[in-house]
Amino acid sequence: MSDINAAIGLAQLKKLDQLNEKRKKIAQKYTESFKAVEWLEIPNEKLYAESSWHLYQVKLPTQEMRDSLINHLKEQDISPGVHYMPIHMHPCYRSVRANVPIASEIWKRILTLPVYPDMQEAETEKVIDAVKQHF
Repeated sequence: MSDINAAIGLAQLKKLDQLNEKRKKIAQKYTESFKAVEWLEIPNEKLYAESSWHLYQVKLPTQEMRDSLINHLKEQDISPGVHYMPIHMHPCYRSVRANVPIASEIWKRILTLPVYPDMQEAETEKVIDAVKQHF
């Protein structure tokens, strides 16, 4: 790591609690808003853990529903993500044999919603409304 990267990292560490708190509030808003959405599985923070809410991932019943929601969100100028493709599916590991049927299926149904410390209330509401109105 360069000195410049280290300096940036040290400056960011001073703001870590504040940034995590902002993401936590967004995650709480999402969770409260999506509780009653039957076709959407929301993340469940365990009592023994505290998430930084770096990502807010939801799970849909099928890959087709996830892909449809991705397209819908993009049409609304919202940037969803798909994270954590199983490692054995990445090009450099495709030659490695892996028997991981759950990981191979679950990742196809997971969608990451936008969550970042500078996200405004109106942006959060826009995401919530777009998700709810799709199906």
